[in-house]
Order: sequence, then structure tokens, then C-alpha cells
Amino acid sequence: IAFCDTDAPLQNVDIAIPCNNRGRNSIALMYWLLAREVLRLRGAIPRSVPWEVKVDLFLYRDPEEASKIEET
Repeated sequence: IAFCDTDAPLQNVDIAIPCNNRGRNSIALMYWLLAREVLRLRGAIPRSVPWEVKVDLFLYRDPEEASKIEET
């Protein structure tokens, strides 16, 4: 399984998920969507209820930069 852009080689890929795989925000969104769908397929969360986990939790933030932002 791979997140593939339009120019990605699909030589050893069984399942290609088309997306923008160059921006960190788009990759975080794709992991969020994939995690939500896996939980729904497992029956852990129902489809009728929105998932409360925010996409921001899938983004990496440098702890030093985060503390600098909080200080200002």
C-alpha cells in the first residue's frame, strides 16, 4: 500500500492511494483518513459519529519551536 502522486512509479505497489505526497500537511491528512477508516472497518468507531481526533495530532512539531511559540 502506498500514497502515490501522479509521477510515482508503481512497480512494487499492490494498492496505490492517489494523493499529494509532497506536502507534510497533505501526508498528515492522508494518515488521518487512513487511521479513521481502519477504525471504522474494525468497528471501533461508528460511521454515524464524527471522529473527535484532530488532524493536527498527525503533524510533527519540533518541541523547541512549539515552546518558542508559546512563550511569545
